[in-house]
Amino acid sequence: MGVVLGKGLAFLFSDWITGFMGIVLIFIAIFEGDDDQKATTSTGFFSILMFCLSLGGDNLAVYIPWVVNLTWGEIIYVGIVFEICSVILVLLGKLFISVKPVAYLLEKYGSYGSKLVYVIAGLYIIWESRLIDHLLKTFN
Repeated sequence: MGVVLGKGLAFLFSDWITGFMGIVLIFIAIFEGDDDQKATTSTGFFSILMFCLSLGGDNLAVYIPWVVNLTWGEIIYVGIVFEICSVILVLLGKLFISVKPVAYLLEKYGSYGSKLVYVIAGLYIIWESRLIDHLLKTFN
C-alpha cells in the first residue's frame, strides 16, 4: 500500500518534496514514546508478520522517494520479493531472539537501534531528494 501511495504522491509533487518524509522519520525516531514496549505483545508468527506489513507512516517515508523511478511492473516485482523476504526475516528473527543473550540485549537496547536506523534512513532520504539544495536555492 505504501508503494502505491508513494508512487501516486511522487506523480503529484516534485522530487525534493519527498525529502520532508525523511524529516518525518527523524521526528518519529526522536519523539516516539516507548509506551508500546510496556504493552503485552503477541510474538506469534502471524502477529509479527502482520505488524511488519502494516507499519504505515515510516514505510511511506521510505517508499515514496524510492518508488519515484520504478515502473508498475517493477513495483509488483518488488512487492512480491518484499513479501517473501518478510516471511523469511520473521522466521530468522524468531530463531535469532531465541538465544538468551541476544534476547536480553535486544530487550535492553533494541529501541536505541531502531531510533538510529530511523535517523540514518531519514538523513538518507533528505540527501537523496536534494531537499537541502532546494531549500538553500529558495532562500538565497
